[in-house]
Amino acid sequence: MDELGQIFERCIEEVFRLEMHRDQLIKEYAQLQEPMLEVVRHLRGRLLEAQSLLTQAQLDYISVCEDVQKLKRKLFSTARDNIQSQLTLAAHQFEVAQSDVTQEELKATIQSLREEKSELEKIIQSV
Repeated sequence: MDELGQIFERCIEEVFRLEMHRDQLIKEYAQLQEPMLEVVRHLRGRLLEAQSLLTQAQLDYISVCEDVQKLKRKLFSTARDNIQSQLTLAAHQFEVAQSDVTQEELKATIQSLREEKSELEKIIQSV
């Protein structure tokens, strides 16, 4: 019984020594983990910054795409207005050309009528 008590006492001492060793190993592990945890914290911070930059870039991309769409619509509208103006100008140029032709025809008619008038006056005077 005495021997069993000594064995039990040694086991308790061994358990105490193993617990102390375990506690020491836990402290060492925590000390070894600290630099890695610091690196992880730093990398998480950089990741958040990168995600923020990515989000900002995506918003800028969307904004540029919207600006491009607005510009395309404005360009289309301007081109349409330009074509309409060209058509209107062509119509006016045609009208002016027609007016010139009509004016020349009228001048020729007036000249012809003047000549007829002169002939008629000559005929009337001779009668």
